[in-house]
Amino acid sequence: MKHWLLTLWAIIMSATLWAQNGWFSSTMPTHPLLGNHYNLLSAGGQTLYVVGKNLTILKSTDGGQTWVTMKDSTTGYLFGGDFANDSTGWVVGTSGRILFTNDGGNTWHYLNSGTTQTLEDAFAADTAVVYVVGKKGVILKSTDGGKTWRDYTNANWSQLNFYGVTGFNSDTILVVDNSSSGIVIRTTDGGATWEAVDTLHTRLYHVVATTNGTAYIAAYGGKVFQSTDYGENWTQIAALQTGTVHLKRVSAPNSDVVWVGGSLGDCFRSIDGGANWDTLFVPTAGTIYGLIAYSADHAIVLAANGQLFETVDGGHSFIPLVTWPNVDFYAISKTPIGHLYAVSESGGEISLSTNGGNTWSYPSRNTTRAIDGLKDVFFVNDTVGYAVGYKAQVLKTTNGGTIWHPLETPFTGSSKSYNFVYFWNADSGFVGGSSGKFHYTYDGGQTWTEISAPKTNTLYDAVWLKDTVQVACASSGKFYRTSDGQNWVEIVDFGRNSIYSLAFANDTLGIAAGRGGIIYRTTNGGKSWVTIDTVTLADGSTPSLYATSFLSPSVAYIGGTDGIILKSTDGGQSWNVMPTPNDLNNASIEDFAFYSEDVGVAVATNGYILGIGITGVQERWQIIHHFELKQNYPNPFNPSTTIAYSLPKTTAVELIIYNMLGQKVRTLVHTVQAAGQYQVTWNGRDDAGNPVSSGFYFYQLRTLDGLQVKKMLLLK
Repeated sequence: MKHWLLTLWAIIMSATLWAQNGWFSSTMPTHPLLGNHYNLLSAGGQTLYVVGKNLTILKSTDGGQTWVTMKDSTTGYLFGGDFANDSTGWVVGTSGRILFTNDGGNTWHYLNSGTTQTLEDAFAADTAVVYVVGKKGVILKSTDGGKTWRDYTNANWSQLNFYGVTGFNSDTILVVDNSSSGIVIRTTDGGATWEAVDTLHTRLYHVVATTNGTAYIAAYGGKVFQSTDYGENWTQIAALQTGTVHLKRVSAPNSDVVWVGGSLGDCFRSIDGGANWDTLFVPTAGTIYGLIAYSADHAIVLAANGQLFETVDGGHSFIPLVTWPNVDFYAISKTPIGHLYAVSESGGEISLSTNGGNTWSYPSRNTTRAIDGLKDVFFVNDTVGYAVGYKAQVLKTTNGGTIWHPLETPFTGSSKSYNFVYFWNADSGFVGGSSGKFHYTYDGGQTWTEISAPKTNTLYDAVWLKDTVQVACASSGKFYRTSDGQNWVEIVDFGRNSIYSLAFANDTLGIAAGRGGIIYRTTNGGKSWVTIDTVTLADGSTPSLYATSFLSPSVAYIGGTDGIILKSTDGGQSWNVMPTPNDLNNASIEDFAFYSEDVGVAVATNGYILGIGITGVQERWQIIHHFELKQNYPNPFNPSTTIAYSLPKTTAVELIIYNMLGQKVRTLVHTVQAAGQYQVTWNGRDDAGNPVSSGFYFYQLRTLDGLQVKKMLLLK
C-alpha cells in the first residue's frame, strides 16, 4: 500500500527547497545488467562471470567489485557454464545455445550443439573435454573444445531434466535430474556407458565434485546429499529447510567444507563434511542464484536482483560488493521528522534516507530479519512503524526502524500475502491482501480480528478516511467500503482490470489507478467512482499504474510501468505526463513520498529511486572524517539510555551490549549504513526482551574500520 504523511519538514533540518522541471535518478543500480543474472561462474583467482537473461555475460577481474559487459542481446537466457582456465570457457542456455571464449571473454563464439533443447550446465575437464547437460535428458560431450559434439541422450531419460553436471576428471562424470524422481546419472569411462546409480526422489538442482571422491548435491526441500565413493552411492546428510523451498547452489572447496544456498536467502555452511551446519544470514531474502566458496571462511554469494555479497569470516557477516543493487522497491514511508524508509519486494530489504532522499543506506534485511519480500511500510510517528509482505509477514519497529520484530496474525505460517498496512494511531490499524481478508488490531499487533470483504478477490490497497469509514480496492476492478469498520460492501465492479492503488485528498475526494492505464475518481468518499482517463503510451500500449498520491485538493500524482509519472493540478480531473529519466531500464514507479507539492521521492523497481526538487535539501550535519562512538546519555540511567555514533562512509555496522563477563546481552544494530550520524535507544533489556540487572555494561561499535568500546551504568 502507498502512504505518505504531509508533515513539517523543517523540524530538524535547515533546508532550501526548489522545484525542478522533472524527475531525476537519485539512486540507480551500479550495474543494471546484474539484475539479469542466473548464475555466477569462477574462472579462477579474482575472475568471475555472471550469466543470465538476454544472453547477458558480465565479467569481473577484482572479485566482483566492478563488472564489464562482455555480451548481451534482447532474447534468450544463459543458465550455466564452466571455465577450464582464466581464458577458456563455455556458457549454455536456451534453444541449445553454447557460447565459447578462448580470450578471457573478450569475444564469444556460438557453437553448433545439434539440439534445440534448453541447456542448463557445463563441466570443463580441460580445454578440450567438455560436458553439457539440459532438459529432456540431453547429455553432450566434446573432445575438441566444442567444435563437435557427441550426443549421449538416452530415450529412456527423455522425461528427465538435467540441471547439473560435474566431474572428478575427464572420465568420471555425474549428472543430476530436476524431475521429481531425482535420478543421478554417472559415467566412469568418459561417456562410453552411462548408468542411473541412484534415485533420490526429490528435485536435484546442483552437484559438485570435490576431493577424496566426495560429491555433494543441493536439492528441493533444503536437502543435501553426499557421496564419498565417486558418486556411486548417495546419502541424505541434511534437511536444512522445510516446505516448498529449495537449495539451488552448492560449492565445496574440499571434502570437509561445503556451502549451500537457495530460496529465501537461505545459506548454510559445514566444515566437517556435512555432519553439522551453520545457518548464515545473508542480507536479503531473495533467492541465491550463485555461490562460490574458496575456503571455510571466504565465499561470494549472488542473490536475486543483482545483489552480490562477500564473506571472509565464515558467513558471520556479508559485505555488499556492488554499491547499489537492482532490488524492487515497492513502498516508501516518511516519518514526521522527514526520514524516508523504502522497502523491497525482492528480499525484504529496507533502505533509509535521513537527508530527503539524496543518499540512502544500502538495502538490507539485517534489521528486519524478513523471511521474504516486503510490499508496504507505514510509519505512524518517528519511532513506531509497520511493514508487511509475502509469507504473511507483519513486522513492527518501536525504535525508528533500528530493529523490527515479527507479529503473529491469522495468516501466520501460511503462504498468503499482505499487500498493504494502514494505522491511524500507534496501536490501531489494519492489514490486508490475499483472499479478501482484512486483519484489524487495536493493541499494536498483539491480537488481530479477521473481517472479510464481500468476495475473495485479492485486496491491493485500503485507506482510513475518518471515524470508522474505510475504502479499499481489489482485483477484477472492485471497490469496497465500510462505514462502521466492520461490514464491507462492494461499491462497484469495473470488470477484469485490477485496481492497485488509491489516495484521498480529504474524506470525500479520492483517486485510484490500476491495470490498463485506467484512472478512477470519487467525490463522495468512495460511495461511487467514475472512470476519468485511460493512459496510452507512445507505442499504443496501456501501462499498469501502481502509485497514487494526493497532496492537496488540487495536486495529485500517479506512477506506473516504464517509469511513467502523471501529475494533476485540478483535483484529478485531467493529467499530464511529467519528464522522467530515459535510462530507467523498464522500471515501474511503485510509490511516492512528498515534502511539498513539488519536492518528493518516488521508489521503483530495478533499484531506482527518483527525486524531484530534493537536491536543495541539506542537513545541518558536519562532515564526518572518522567513525566515532559517543558516551551514552543519560549515564547512569534507568530504564533507558541513548547511544550515538557517526560514520564517515557506507559500512557494515554492529552495535552490541556486553555484560562485565563479556557475554553478549543485546544486539542493537547489525546492518549496513550510509555515512551520517545515528542514535539508538537501549531499554535495559536483553535480546529475549528480559530486563537486565543493575550494574556496569559495555557497548561496542564495530565497523570495517575497527571498533570502539565504552562503558555505562544501569542503576535501578
